[in-house]
Amino acid sequence: MNRSFLIALAAILPLFAHAQPNLAPAATVARASAAQEPDELGALQKRKAIAKERAEIVKYEADIKAAEARAQQSPAAVPSMPAQGVALTGSLPVVTLPTAVAASNKPRLLNIGGAGSQYVAHLEVSGRPADVVVGDPVEGGWTVASIDASHVKLVRGKQVLMLKV
Repeated sequence: MNRSFLIALAAILPLFAHAQPNLAPAATVARASAAQEPDELGALQKRKAIAKERAEIVKYEADIKAAEARAQQSPAAVPSMPAQGVALTGSLPVVTLPTAVAASNKPRLLNIGGAGSQYVAHLEVSGRPADVVVGDPVEGGWTVASIDASHVKLVRGKQVLMLKV
């Protein structure tokens, strides 16, 4: 090859060597940025899911507090739970009681419902249902003295009648 060509080539090569490193960092930054985007997106989606769950928990806690406040204000409004834990809905058939049972003036305990220390007793008195709380009068001169998870205590003067589930 021609000596002058080689000298010119030697003079130009350093210019190309300096130009390539300037292009490489920009490409590297673009590749690194593109690689970080999915990671950042994944992190944001995870934070979003956590925030939604926290908001749902706060809502449930507020609902619980509101229900507890309503229960303390009005014990009779506390939803009841059947004794066997089965909720019945819809119309139930009417049952005619035998004469001996229907004629009895003694209250009969159907079930007890409530939450915490707030209980509601579901009684049958003279063939009719009645929801009662402590202190309520019951037909026949009885008064509800206490209610717990398994029994209701009625008093009439010195008489005490314990009704068990």
